[in-house]
Parts: sequence; structure tokens; C-alpha cells
Amino acid sequence: MRSPSRYGLWLSVLLLTACQRPSAPRQIPSGPAPAWQKVLSQKLQEYAEEQLPTLSADEMEEVLDILDLSLSGATGHRQAAHRWTEYEPAWLTAAMLQIVEGRSADAKLKRAAYAWLQEHGTEAMLPRLTLRLKYEKDWVANVDIAIGLWRWGSGAGLFPLITILRTEEGVAELEQARWAAVQAIQQLPPAPGWEPGRSFDEDWQHLLDIAQSWDQHHFFPGYSDQQPSRAVRASLWKILSQFRSQPLRPVDDARYICVRSPSWAFSALCQLCRDENRYVREHALQSLAWIGAPVGDWAVRTHFDLRTHYAPLLADARLRARVLEAMGASSLATMQDDILPWLEAEDLEWSTAAADALLRCSDAQILRPIQAFLATQPILSSEGKYSLELLWQALDPSHKASVPPNLSASEQTRREEWLAARNP
Repeated sequence: MRSPSRYGLWLSVLLLTACQRPSAPRQIPSGPAPAWQKVLSQKLQEYAEEQLPTLSADEMEEVLDILDLSLSGATGHRQAAHRWTEYEPAWLTAAMLQIVEGRSADAKLKRAAYAWLQEHGTEAMLPRLTLRLKYEKDWVANVDIAIGLWRWGSGAGLFPLITILRTEEGVAELEQARWAAVQAIQQLPPAPGWEPGRSFDEDWQHLLDIAQSWDQHHFFPGYSDQQPSRAVRASLWKILSQFRSQPLRPVDDARYICVRSPSWAFSALCQLCRDENRYVREHALQSLAWIGAPVGDWAVRTHFDLRTHYAPLLADARLRARVLEAMGASSLATMQDDILPWLEAEDLEWSTAAADALLRCSDAQILRPIQAFLATQPILSSEGKYSLELLWQALDPSHKASVPPNLSASEQTRREEWLAARNP
């Protein structure tokens, strides 16, 4: 019997593979990538006049001397403290930020700078003060950071307060911080029936309620409808310029700030999705994905058409996985029709990203298409298959999701957390 030729073998394999491929749930859209724009460069130029100043070494030495003398109790300390009135608030805010960001001041001077910032700092400090939550290890200073942030509409510092109040170690510094935190939470915005200081249990519950609200919406009571100043927008755009950095630390710092910023900052991230710099676009999309459902909540509240914003970006193959991730993370079911076709993508990264995105955002209308898709035994990664199994289970409790045998425990846990976080 004549053995088949190499061409015949390859043809057989190709035919078999074609038979196993599912029919597409719908045609994968195609089209040119959107036109990229000089978003970041233009914004930096637009807000250049509102940037906080950078103080010279000589100016910083003078500020440190005045601050040290004002705290000393020595002769002239009252006059030193009075000298703060001679400076512009923005200049002093920049000076105090440089103190807490630098290494030349001791812990006492840094605490004094944080205390000044929480009481007198201008709104422009918001992004840089948020970053201090990442690097500041002083428990007491973190209380001042929290107060300084919520004065200008950010609840990012609430979670360190919760940690401080939950920690029961008998360290002297921690006890001081706990006392400061107890006093601080009595300054939180009011709520019906809450009387600050009446009982710690009530104050504690009020703190938890506001922290939960911040986590869901990224706006602070009393600030949801207020527009931020040009000065704080200028500070944010300067931080966002770090997305162009090659070293990773500035990029990580910018993303850290973004995912903890008030919801008004989401608009800037959305604009950067069309920046001319590919890496800026990727970092903006990743930040929006990390923020997650609060972006969708913001879009609904502000009538921003997030679907129309994201959908054209899918045409860029290099961004596609990031876009799908951001679409799913928004928790908006309006995204599902644009995500569904990408389950059929031949690239496993794209099809997996689509499956994960659907798990996070889709509603009951997606059940039949998912069931039909899985019935075709599609070529899909273990991660993608498990996401669709969990989605099926979420929409049809009679279905028990099966775990693919080669799925890692960490990837299984990750998707089960997405399942638990789905909107009811």
C-alpha cells in the first residue's frame, strides 16, 4: 500500500482542524485603528502655568530652618511660625511636599510637614499626597495623609486608617496613631443619625460605610458634583506624563495614584487611550482595568458612553487584550456585544481576554450564545474555558462549572474572585 505524501498528511491535519473549529458566534469586526493624538503633550502645555513650583536646594534649606525653629520652642519660634504667612499657599504646599518626599528631613520635621499639608495644603497636592500612602511608613503621618486627602474629595487614605484601628500591637507609635485615628474619624462627613464621638462603635461603622462607598464609586460625600481645580488637574497630568517613562518605577507610581484617585480623574485616563504613544495608551487602559467597576459607575453617572469609547480601540491588535480587559472590568453589560465575537479569535490571548471580560460584565442575555459556543468544543485556553463555565453557572445555577484539569490554582482563584464580584 502506498504511503501518503507529506502534502497529504498536512492536508488531512488541516481538514481535521477546520472541522473542529466552531462557527463564529458572529463575525469578528475589522477596521483601521483610530487616529492617535498628542493628548499628553497638549495637556501638559495647556496646564503648564498651573503646575506646582519646584523649590531650589537653597529655598528648601530655608524652609527646613524655619520649620525646625517654629517647632523648637526656642527664642524666635513664634516669629518663625508667623513667617509662613509671607508665602503663597501653592509655594508652601510644594515645599511641604518636597519635605515629605525627600530624605533630608528627620521624622519630626516630616510629621510637621504632613500636619501642615492636612490643614493648609492646596488641592494641587492631591496626586502627590496620594503617593505618600505607598511610601510613608510612619503610622501617625498616615492619619494626616488621610485627612489631607479627604479634605479635597479623596477617600484613598481611609484604608490605612482602618488598618491602624484594627491593629492591636502595643507599640507606642501605633498607640499614638490609633488615638489620632479615633479623633480623625470624628471629622468625617455627616450622615443621618450619626453623632461624632458618641461612641467608637458608631464612628467605626461610619468609617466602614464611607470606605465601602469610596471603593464602589471613587467619590467622597459632598464632592461628587464638584469640578476639580485647574491646579489639581495640572498635577494629575504631570503625574500621567510618567506613563512615557522607560524605567518602571515612575510608571508604577503613576498607576498607583490613578487607581486611588477620585472619579473625575477617569476622564483623563480615557483621553490617554488615544495618545500617540503606544505605552501611554497601554498604561492608561491597564489603570482603567485595575480601577474596575468604579469606571463603569462613573460612566453611568456622567453619561459618558464608555462602549463607544472602547469599541474602536479593538481594531488595534497590540492593544486588543488590554481593551477587552478594561471593557470587562467596567462591569457594564453594554460591553458584551462587542466582546463576544473575540471568543472566536485564533489568538488565545484575545479569546481568553474576551472570556474573562464576559465573566466580569455580561448579563443573562449572553447565556444562550455562551452555551452554543461551548457546545462546539472550541479551541480555547483552560483559563478562558473556566471563565465561561463560571459565567454559565452564574446565569444558570443548575449548571456546575467544571475545572479544566491543567488550570493552575492561582488562575482558578482569580476567576472565582471575579465571579464573586459580579453585580447581582
